[in-house]
Amino acid sequence: MRAALAIMFFCLAAPGPGLAGAWLRGEGETFLSVTGTLRETASDIGLETDIYLEHGLGPRLTAGLVFNDNGVDSGHALAFLRLPLGPMEGASRFSLELGLGAHHFFDAWRPMQKVTLAYGRGLSWEGGSGWLSLDAAVEHRQGLPDPDYKLDLTLGQSGGAKLRPMLKLGTTYAPGLPLGWTASAHMLIDGPKDVTWSLGVERKRAGQLSTALVVGVWRRF
Repeated sequence: MRAALAIMFFCLAAPGPGLAGAWLRGEGETFLSVTGTLRETASDIGLETDIYLEHGLGPRLTAGLVFNDNGVDSGHALAFLRLPLGPMEGASRFSLELGLGAHHFFDAWRPMQKVTLAYGRGLSWEGGSGWLSLDAAVEHRQGLPDPDYKLDLTLGQSGGAKLRPMLKLGTTYAPGLPLGWTASAHMLIDGPKDVTWSLGVERKRAGQLSTALVVGVWRRF
């Protein structure tokens, strides 16, 4: 039973947008991301959907929503608030994110909570710019035996070209269970009217190994 709950949790874990990290959204600004993931395991092929929305409520407060559905029997919905820790200027910054929502397995919905400490650093080089984001989170889902600990690293290029790379590494750990991990490589492609397309491939161990094709669209308002 414990192994089944662990596999269920890992399947619920979204790839994580990693789009803002420690940065807050500007006051009045909105960001929307919709991602589809076609995942293949040894026994099945399925489509996962992730929706990520955040809005700058004020100069020091960002609110957001996260929705995930694995296309079979599980998913979650989470609302969050992001607050800065320390100065909001300079290349490096920290933030605290508090999330509250619910997860489900088939039709049974139960509460979940998440706390994330994020570090971000802007990068620059001749002819381009980018970012590094490191997020450490503790997540508790009612009905699962233990809290889960997550560590996610994102490294991406934000300027200097219309085609830009982004790399993501993530781990998930629950006491007494094997370490789950995700590694992915993406290409960001600028479109019209503040639209960015994301195309990537992913390798994941969450109870079993899987390979996925990831397609997303980002929109800023």
